[in-house]
Amino acid sequence: MPRRGRHHRRLLLDGHNILHQHPEFRRFMLDEPERGRRALEQALQGTARCHLFYDGGPGGAASRTHRRGLDIHYSGAGSADDAIVAALRAGGGSGCDVVTDDRELAGRARAHGARVLAVGGFIRNVHAGDANGEGADDPQRGPPPPGEVDHWLRAFGVDEPEG
Repeated sequence: MPRRGRHHRRLLLDGHNILHQHPEFRRFMLDEPERGRRALEQALQGTARCHLFYDGGPGGAASRTHRRGLDIHYSGAGSADDAIVAALRAGGGSGCDVVTDDRELAGRARAHGARVLAVGGFIRNVHAGDANGEGADDPQRGPPPPGEVDHWLRAFGVDEPEG
């Protein structure tokens, strides 16, 4: 299991995008979306400087809470994408990694100086050691971009791959 807490950049996650990309979480999204969110939060617990953004929110209001060592942001009537961009604008995007497969959000994040990381690479590293291969590359997407695997190994405190 990777050690967590050594990520030096702010990590901004497009929560629902992640939830709909991985079968472990996606299976809850139709009937039990809160259960899917909790499963994602449990998988991420202890990840330093992690901000998880969800569309909507309890009672339809924008809110922010702290659970399992994570900053959780609900967008309310606005979109999580807009909330992520507002956070980049407020905190300086060049020190941030945005995890999303949403092309529009990725472009907006890059325009603010953020580095964009694919959901697949992120999920593979959160689930390091996943014996059933659910974190494997989607053959239609191809391999992760150069440097992404090394980035996540450093982010989760894994200094060298096990041989």
